[in-house]
Amino acid sequence: KVLGRLKHVFVELGLAAFSYALRHNVVHHLQSQAQNLAELSNSGAQAKAEQLKIALPQLRTKLQNYGDPGNAIRGAPNISKKAETLMQLLARKVQDAGKGIVFVTQVIVTVPLADLISTQVPGVRSVGVYGQMALADQNRAIEEFRQGHVQVLVATDTLQEGIDVPDCEWVVRFNEFTTTKAHIQGSGRARSSNAQVYYLENDPDMEEER
Repeated sequence: KVLGRLKHVFVELGLAAFSYALRHNVVHHLQSQAQNLAELSNSGAQAKAEQLKIALPQLRTKLQNYGDPGNAIRGAPNISKKAETLMQLLARKVQDAGKGIVFVTQVIVTVPLADLISTQVPGVRSVGVYGQMALADQNRAIEEFRQGHVQVLVATDTLQEGIDVPDCEWVVRFNEFTTTKAHIQGSGRARSSNAQVYYLENDPDMEEER
């Protein structure tokens, strides 16, 4: 599952975000796995949990020092064309119309994409939020967005109903979505009277007819 999610980051965002996800998300996933195993009453599961806990510090160090992606993907673009399109759009929107939200479909994309935005769009701070995130961290990120300390919020579709910021000027749908409910909820996050919604995969004319 982890490899499949990392592949999704690589395809959607490019090598830079893939490297970020590899360094940060893999360890986080294994920590969660170790915790889940430790909570089981099975002695074998608890033994595996202990093995994971022992191995994690060394793995964390190796991943933090990760630098060479290897010949197989070294020629891949650092930033995907789709991500480049998003960066160009955000550079214009933040300068012209303040803050907004980028909605994605997979949790693993949120933080790497937020990091990519923060490093690639001058003067912009972005954070990622998702459903499995601790509630206190979610609330802190949304409050920073509300106060203007964060200009771009990257969020999963599952949080569409929970984000209510009156001066949100625009929404970007980074991934394709298939339901009218998703269209209405996502579009509704852009609360300003002059708010705009951008689609990177869906046809805007078709969505206007929904």
